[in-house]
Amino acid sequence: MAARDALLELGYCPMGASEGRHLAPMIRPYSWKWAGNPFASDMPVSVELHHRLWDADFESIQMPAECGFWLRRSTAFIAGRELPVLCKADTLGFAALHLLMHLLHGDAPLQRCWGIANFLQNHYDDDTFWQEWRRIHPPELRHLETTMFALAAAWFGCVLPPAVIEESVGLPEDVLLWLEHFALAPIESLFRPI
Repeated sequence: MAARDALLELGYCPMGASEGRHLAPMIRPYSWKWAGNPFASDMPVSVELHHRLWDADFESIQMPAECGFWLRRSTAFIAGRELPVLCKADTLGFAALHLLMHLLHGDAPLQRCWGIANFLQNHYDDDTFWQEWRRIHPPELRHLETTMFALAAAWFGCVLPPAVIEESVGLPEDVLLWLEHFALAPIESLFRPI
């Protein structure tokens, strides 16, 4: 894998084992010691490289149409280099699935959810985007995404685009009940264990 080889050339080393969707986390050797500050500016940065978007066996939820994500890739120029990237709708879809994966593992990654809320707020009236999202993502995937979008709205107060509101009507009743009564539970558990 080219990205792993590039990190190895920069002095990064694998730490731990590979899990499901990604290779072992990579980090540069360091002498840093934990001093109780989760925001320490000298804390080493680790990198996780994903080789799959979703691990259905590990998560026990089938993610439809993952191969379509890879087939729809485009390219972007980043720091003067042409790199393959997911299309905009698939990037949002992956962000939603990544948030779901963290929630299933008992983690409430606020920064990931904020990124989704920010996107939803800034693309509220982008009808072209939402038509494309509906066209390329099957209903089962849109249900998973819409659930995460509803969490983003509950957590950060973003306005849900009309297409997302229309999709939310088709969510299973138990999901709607959970969102109504427990959408804030992952955040509340950060301050008060459930």
